[in-house]
Amino acid sequence: EQKESKDERPCRDRLAAETSYTTGLRADEVAKLTIHQILNLRIPDEASDDEEIPLWVIKTKRLKPRFVYLPVYLLKELPAYIDGERNNCIDVAKTHWLKSKAQRPKELFLNSADARQHSGKSVHADILSRGFRRAVLATGLVRNKTKVDPETGETYLVDAAMYTFHDLRHSFAIDFYLSSVEAGHPTPWLELKARLGHAHLSTTMDTYLRHVTHADKKQTVHSITFTQGRRIYSGN
Repeated sequence: EQKESKDERPCRDRLAAETSYTTGLRADEVAKLTIHQILNLRIPDEASDDEEIPLWVIKTKRLKPRFVYLPVYLLKELPAYIDGERNNCIDVAKTHWLKSKAQRPKELFLNSADARQHSGKSVHADILSRGFRRAVLATGLVRNKTKVDPETGETYLVDAAMYTFHDLRHSFAIDFYLSSVEAGHPTPWLELKARLGHAHLSTTMDTYLRHVTHADKKQTVHSITFTQGRRIYSGN
Protein backbone atom coordinates (compact mmCIF):
# COMPACT_ATOMS: atom_id res chain seq x y z
CA GLU A 1 0.00 0.00 0.00
CA GLN A 2 2.85 2.39 0.77
CA LYS A 3 4.42 1.77 -2.63
CA GLU A 4 1.14 2.33 -4.44
CA SER A 5 0.28 5.53 -2.57
CA LYS A 6 3.89 6.75 -2.27
CA ASP A 7 3.25 7.19 1.44
CA GLU A 8 6.69 7.23 3.08
CA ARG A 9 5.48 7.33 6.67
CA PRO A 10 6.86 4.41 8.72
CA CYS A 11 4.35 1.75 9.79
CA ARG A 12 6.27 0.11 12.66
CA ASP A 13 4.47 1.94 15.47
CA ARG A 14 1.04 1.29 13.96
CA LEU A 15 1.77 -2.41 13.53
CA ALA A 16 3.16 -2.68 17.06
CA ALA A 17 0.05 -0.97 18.46
CA GLU A 18 -2.26 -3.23 16.47
CA THR A 19 -0.34 -6.27 17.67
CA SER A 20 -1.00 -5.24 21.26
CA TYR A 21 -4.63 -4.30 20.61
CA THR A 22 -5.45 -7.60 18.89
CA THR A 23 -3.54 -9.91 21.25
CA GLY A 24 -3.35 -8.21 24.64
CA LEU A 25 0.45 -8.34 24.65
CA ARG A 26 2.29 -5.83 26.84
CA ALA A 27 4.62 -3.29 25.22
CA ASP A 28 7.74 -5.17 26.30
CA GLU A 29 6.24 -8.45 25.06
CA VAL A 30 5.55 -6.90 21.66
CA ALA A 31 9.13 -5.59 21.56
CA LYS A 32 10.49 -9.10 22.21
CA LEU A 33 8.63 -10.82 19.36
CA THR A 34 10.93 -12.28 16.71
CA ILE A 35 10.62 -12.48 12.94
CA HIS A 36 10.80 -16.27 13.15
CA GLN A 37 7.71 -16.40 15.36
CA ILE A 38 5.78 -14.52 12.69
CA LEU A 39 7.22 -16.10 9.55
CA ASN A 40 6.81 -19.64 10.91
CA LEU A 41 3.06 -19.21 11.29
CA ARG A 42 0.94 -20.72 8.54
CA ILE A 43 -2.29 -19.17 7.35
CA PRO A 44 -4.86 -21.68 6.04
CA ASP A 45 -5.83 -20.99 2.43
CA GLU A 46 -9.50 -20.61 3.31
CA ALA A 47 -8.93 -18.37 6.37
CA SER A 48 -10.75 -15.03 6.43
CA ASP A 49 -8.99 -11.85 7.52
CA ASP A 50 -10.66 -11.78 10.93
CA GLU A 51 -9.77 -15.36 11.87
CA GLU A 52 -7.13 -15.86 14.56
CA ILE A 53 -3.89 -17.83 14.39
CA PRO A 54 -2.33 -19.03 17.68
CA LEU A 55 1.15 -17.75 18.54
CA TRP A 56 3.21 -19.23 21.38
CA VAL A 57 5.07 -16.47 23.23
CA ILE A 58 7.86 -17.26 25.67
CA LYS A 59 9.42 -13.90 26.55
CA THR A 60 6.67 -12.67 28.83
CA LYS A 61 6.22 -11.16 32.26
CA ARG A 62 7.46 -13.62 34.90
CA LEU A 63 8.67 -15.74 31.93
CA LYS A 64 5.36 -17.58 31.93
CA PRO A 65 4.71 -18.68 28.30
CA ARG A 66 1.22 -18.52 26.83
CA PHE A 67 -0.73 -18.55 23.60
CA VAL A 68 -1.94 -15.30 22.05
CA TYR A 69 -3.95 -15.08 18.84
CA LEU A 70 -3.10 -12.86 15.87
CA PRO A 71 -5.74 -11.98 13.27
CA VAL A 72 -5.01 -13.14 9.74
CA TYR A 73 -5.10 -9.62 8.29
CA LEU A 74 -2.24 -8.59 10.59
CA LEU A 75 -0.24 -11.70 9.75
CA LYS A 76 -0.42 -10.61 6.11
CA GLU A 77 0.86 -7.12 6.91
CA LEU A 78 3.76 -8.05 9.20
CA PRO A 79 5.77 -9.91 6.50
CA ALA A 80 5.41 -6.80 4.30
CA TYR A 81 6.97 -4.77 7.11
CA ILE A 82 9.76 -7.35 7.45
CA ASP A 83 10.54 -7.31 3.72
CA GLY A 84 10.26 -3.54 3.37
CA GLU A 85 10.68 -1.09 6.23
CA ARG A 86 12.54 -3.52 8.49
CA ASN A 87 15.03 -4.45 5.76
CA ASN A 88 15.67 -0.75 5.16
CA CYS A 89 16.62 -0.43 8.83
CA ILE A 90 19.02 -3.36 8.43
CA ASP A 91 20.62 -1.70 5.39
CA VAL A 92 21.28 1.48 7.39
CA ALA A 93 22.63 -0.61 10.27
CA LYS A 94 25.21 -2.10 7.90
CA THR A 95 26.77 1.33 7.50
CA HIS A 96 27.15 1.71 11.28
CA TRP A 97 27.36 -1.33 13.51
CA LEU A 98 26.11 -4.39 11.64
CA LYS A 99 29.16 -6.08 10.13
CA SER A 100 28.08 -9.69 9.68
CA LYS A 101 25.01 -11.82 9.20
CA ALA A 102 25.68 -13.40 12.57
CA GLN A 103 24.89 -10.06 14.23
CA ARG A 104 21.55 -9.61 12.55
CA PRO A 105 18.81 -8.91 15.11
CA LYS A 106 16.03 -11.48 15.41
CA GLU A 107 13.43 -9.16 16.92
CA LEU A 108 10.44 -8.25 14.77
CA PHE A 109 10.36 -4.52 15.44
CA LEU A 110 13.60 -2.53 15.04
CA ASN A 111 14.75 1.03 15.54
CA SER A 112 13.89 3.11 12.49
CA ALA A 113 16.28 4.02 9.68
CA ASP A 114 16.59 7.62 10.95
CA ALA A 115 18.00 6.36 14.28
CA ARG A 116 21.44 6.40 12.55
CA GLN A 117 23.96 4.40 14.61
CA HIS A 118 21.10 2.77 16.53
CA SER A 119 19.12 1.88 13.41
CA GLY A 120 18.34 -1.81 13.06
CA LYS A 121 18.75 -2.58 16.75
CA SER A 122 15.80 -4.12 18.58
CA VAL A 123 13.30 -1.49 19.57
CA HIS A 124 12.74 -0.89 23.28
CA ALA A 125 9.28 -0.88 24.82
CA ASP A 126 9.78 2.75 25.84
CA ILE A 127 10.21 3.71 22.18
CA LEU A 128 6.90 2.10 21.29
CA SER A 129 5.22 3.81 24.23
CA ARG A 130 6.60 7.21 23.24
CA GLY A 131 5.44 6.73 19.65
CA PHE A 132 1.95 5.90 20.84
CA ARG A 133 1.95 8.90 23.18
CA ARG A 134 2.87 11.22 20.30
CA ALA A 135 0.03 9.82 18.22
CA VAL A 136 -2.48 10.40 21.03
CA LEU A 137 -1.28 13.96 21.54
CA ALA A 138 -1.51 14.60 17.80
CA THR A 139 -5.21 13.71 17.87
CA GLY A 140 -5.88 16.24 20.63
CA LEU A 141 -6.78 13.58 23.19
CA VAL A 142 -5.09 15.34 26.09
CA ARG A 143 -5.62 16.00 29.77
CA ASN A 144 -4.11 18.58 32.06
CA LYS A 145 -1.33 17.33 34.30
CA THR A 146 0.05 19.29 37.22
CA LYS A 147 3.83 19.59 37.53
CA VAL A 148 6.06 21.35 40.04
CA ASP A 149 9.01 23.53 39.10
CA PRO A 150 11.94 22.05 41.09
CA GLU A 151 13.62 25.46 41.43
CA THR A 152 10.69 27.69 42.38
CA GLY A 153 8.27 25.15 43.80
CA GLU A 154 5.49 26.65 41.69
CA THR A 155 2.92 24.38 40.04
CA TYR A 156 1.95 24.59 36.40
CA LEU A 157 -0.18 22.64 33.93
CA VAL A 158 1.05 20.70 30.92
CA ASP A 159 -0.76 18.66 28.27
CA ALA A 160 -0.47 14.92 28.83
CA ALA A 161 -1.68 12.09 26.61
CA MET A 162 -5.07 10.77 27.69
CA TYR A 163 -4.11 7.21 26.80
CA THR A 164 -0.97 5.06 26.93
CA PHE A 165 0.27 2.04 24.99
CA HIS A 166 -0.78 -0.16 27.91
CA ASP A 167 -4.38 0.97 27.39
CA LEU A 168 -4.35 -1.08 24.17
CA ARG A 169 -4.10 -4.17 26.38
CA HIS A 170 -7.12 -2.98 28.36
CA SER A 171 -9.00 -2.30 25.12
CA PHE A 172 -8.27 -5.84 23.98
CA ALA A 173 -9.62 -7.19 27.28
CA ILE A 174 -12.91 -5.30 26.97
CA ASP A 175 -13.28 -6.17 23.28
CA PHE A 176 -12.60 -9.86 23.89
CA TYR A 177 -14.89 -10.04 26.91
CA LEU A 178 -17.87 -8.40 25.22
CA SER A 179 -17.39 -10.46 22.06
CA SER A 180 -17.34 -13.62 24.16
CA VAL A 181 -20.47 -12.60 26.05
CA GLU A 182 -22.29 -11.92 22.78
CA ALA A 183 -21.15 -15.31 21.50
CA GLY A 184 -22.69 -16.94 24.57
CA HIS A 185 -19.55 -18.18 26.33
CA PRO A 186 -20.49 -18.82 29.99
CA THR A 187 -17.09 -18.01 31.59
CA PRO A 188 -15.21 -15.62 29.27
CA TRP A 189 -13.11 -14.26 32.11
CA LEU A 190 -11.22 -17.56 32.39
CA GLU A 191 -10.13 -17.49 28.74
CA LEU A 192 -9.29 -13.81 29.09
CA LYS A 193 -7.12 -14.54 32.13
CA ALA A 194 -5.16 -17.06 30.07
CA ARG A 195 -4.75 -14.72 27.11
CA LEU A 196 -3.53 -11.86 29.30
CA GLY A 197 -1.17 -14.15 31.19
CA HIS A 198 -2.43 -13.24 34.65
CA ALA A 199 -1.35 -15.34 37.61
CA HIS A 200 -4.53 -14.50 39.52
CA LEU A 201 -8.12 -14.23 38.30
CA SER A 202 -8.63 -11.28 40.65
CA THR A 203 -6.29 -9.20 38.47
CA THR A 204 -8.42 -9.92 35.42
CA MET A 205 -11.70 -9.20 37.21
CA ASP A 206 -10.75 -6.27 39.45
CA THR A 207 -8.44 -4.39 37.06
CA TYR A 208 -9.31 -5.25 33.47
CA LEU A 209 -13.03 -5.97 33.83
CA ARG A 210 -13.91 -3.60 36.63
CA HIS A 211 -16.11 -1.53 34.29
CA VAL A 212 -18.03 -4.45 32.83
CA THR A 213 -18.68 -6.79 35.75
CA HIS A 214 -22.06 -5.44 36.81
CA ALA A 215 -25.50 -6.00 35.34
CA ASP A 216 -25.37 -3.25 32.69
CA LYS A 217 -22.22 -4.71 31.10
CA LYS A 218 -22.55 -3.27 27.64
CA GLN A 219 -23.95 0.07 28.83
CA THR A 220 -20.76 0.77 30.79
CA VAL A 221 -18.60 1.00 27.67
CA HIS A 222 -18.82 3.04 24.49
CA SER A 223 -21.00 0.65 22.52
CA ILE A 224 -20.63 2.66 19.32
CA THR A 225 -16.85 2.42 19.45
CA PHE A 226 -17.06 -1.28 20.21
CA THR A 227 -19.44 -2.00 17.32
CA GLN A 228 -17.52 0.07 14.82
CA GLY A 229 -14.20 -1.40 15.94
CA ARG A 230 -15.47 -4.90 15.25
CA ARG A 231 -16.99 -3.91 11.90
CA ILE A 232 -13.98 -2.00 10.61
CA TYR A 233 -11.34 -4.44 11.86
CA SER A 234 -8.60 -3.17 9.59
CA GLY A 235 -5.22 -1.43 9.62
CA ASN A 236 -6.59 2.09 9.16
